[in-house]
Amino acid sequence: MISVLLGLASAVGYGAADFLGGIAARRIIAMLVTAVAALAGVAALTLAAPIDGGVWHLETTLVGFATGVTSCLGIWLLYSAYARGPMTTLAPVVAIVSTVVPMSAGLLSGETFSPLGWTALVIGLVAIALVSRPGAGERTRAHRVDVIKAAVAGAFLGVLYIHLDSAPLDAGLTPLTANRISCAVLAFAIAGVLAWRSRGVHPVDVGGGGGAADAVGGVVRDAGGGGVMTVTATRVDTRRSVVIAAAVAIACASGLLDASANTLFLVGLSFGDLSVLSVVSGFYPAVTILLALLFLGERPSRLQTMGIVLALAAMLGMSMA
Repeated sequence: MISVLLGLASAVGYGAADFLGGIAARRIIAMLVTAVAALAGVAALTLAAPIDGGVWHLETTLVGFATGVTSCLGIWLLYSAYARGPMTTLAPVVAIVSTVVPMSAGLLSGETFSPLGWTALVIGLVAIALVSRPGAGERTRAHRVDVIKAAVAGAFLGVLYIHLDSAPLDAGLTPLTANRISCAVLAFAIAGVLAWRSRGVHPVDVGGGGGAADAVGGVVRDAGGGGVMTVTATRVDTRRSVVIAAAVAIACASGLLDASANTLFLVGLSFGDLSVLSVVSGFYPAVTILLALLFLGERPSRLQTMGIVLALAAMLGMSMA
C-alpha cells in the first residue's frame, strides 16, 4: 500500500513538473527554463543526498554526465513543444515514446516481450496517431513540428531511464544528480549564448495577434497581448523583469517537483516492486492533461480524447509487460 501511495505521489510530481515547465516556457525561452529547472533539481537532490546515502561510482557518474546532454535536449524539446502546443495531446506522445525506447533497448539486450507488451505497443502507436490529429480549435491544434518535438523529447528522456535502470543499486540518486548537473551546465551555457546574440533587442510594440516579440533581451518569449501599445523603454524593462522573475520561479518549482518525484520513486522501491511503481507512476501524463484542462482551457476533440485514453491504456500495458 505504501509503495502504491509513493508511486501515485511521484506521478503527481512528474505530471505537475511537466505542466509548470511548459507554462514557464510560454514566458521565457525553453532553454532557460531547462537550465533553471535542472539547477533547482540539483539543489533538491543535494539536500536529499544524506537521506539517500547513494554511493558515487566513477563509471556511473561519467555516464550520468553524458546522459545529461541528451536529457538537456529532451527537456528543452519538451518545453519548446509545450510552449505553443496543447499539452493534452502532446503529453501522451512524450510518455509513450519515453517508454518504448527503454523497452526497445531491453529487447535488443535479449529480454523477452510478452503478447501484452506488443499489444500495448500497437495501441500506443494508434493513440499517437489519434492525439496528433488537428483539433477543433486553436487550443487543441497540435502542429506537426510540435508532435515531432514531443516524440524526439520522449526518445531522449528514454535514454535517461535506460541509464537509471542499469545503475548499481547502491548508487541511489547519484546518477540522476550527475545527469542534472551536466544538464544545468549545458543549458545555462546555451541560454547565455542565445541571450548574448540577442543583446540590444528591446521591442516597444506589445501585442499584434497574441503577443510581443519572440525575444526580449534574449530570454522573454511573450509579454502579453491585446492590441498594439507603445510603451517607454522603462516600462518595457519593468515588464521584462516581472515576466522573467515569474517564469524563473515557475521553472524552479518544476525542477523541485521533478526531483521530489524521483526521490519518492526511489523510496517507493524499498517498500514494493518496481513493476507496481512503474504502473502507478506511469500515469503522470494524466496529471499534465488534467492541469491543462483545468487551467489552460484545452478541450481535445473526441478522436483526441479517445487517443488520450488509449495512450493511458498503452502505458498501463507496457508497464505490466
